[in-house]
Amino acid sequence: MELSKEQIKEVAEFLDCGMICYIHKNTKEIKSIIDLNQPYTEHCEEEATELEEIERNLDKYIKIEKMSSRESFQIMEDFIDKVSNNRIRERLINALNRSRPFRNFKNEVDYNEEVRQHWFKFKAYKYQDWVINELKYLQREEEEEIEKTPPMIMGYFNDDGTPFNPGLHPLPNLCMSCKKRNNPHEEMICNLTRMDQMDEKEFKCFAYEDLNE
Repeated sequence: MELSKEQIKEVAEFLDCGMICYIHKNTKEIKSIIDLNQPYTEHCEEEATELEEIERNLDKYIKIEKMSSRESFQIMEDFIDKVSNNRIRERLINALNRSRPFRNFKNEVDYNEEVRQHWFKFKAYKYQDWVINELKYLQREEEEEIEKTPPMIMGYFNDDGTPFNPGLHPLPNLCMSCKKRNNPHEEMICNLTRMDQMDEKEFKCFAYEDLNE
């Protein structure tokens, strides 16, 4: 699935806010739902209704969740590598090495407005790149699943597995005078009835309706 830059940015922003995104495979409509795994969160009535609709048609959507803690931590480490000011870099490194690294890192970033702005831009870029890679991964996974699914074999088959082609066998005389002869809704039943009686001397059909009546 390919999304526009604006859509990728939108998904990234939702994920960064702790939301779960569902993207419709055909329309590419983006629906964001609160992640109930977050503390002190619950769905409003509108969200609950929307989630029910999504779950009824889950095969039509691609689900993207936010990064794991490990992945989010890696982004912070990557950002530190880009900081040229030694004093600020040391403060950020110390923040990650103490307990509650995410809160400490945020406090250090918020302490300097210039660093804060650079961090927001860097994180947004990383999140958008992550969304792109997630979409590619989910697409590959879906394609592999389709390849594993055996193809559906259409048509009629005898008990021994040999194919039965109704067009190669003449219609019994009874069928020629039946009202249902050219009814597409009855075609399958008629063909199965004929197939079951291929070796019978007399053709019988309990669904027969006389054309002249």
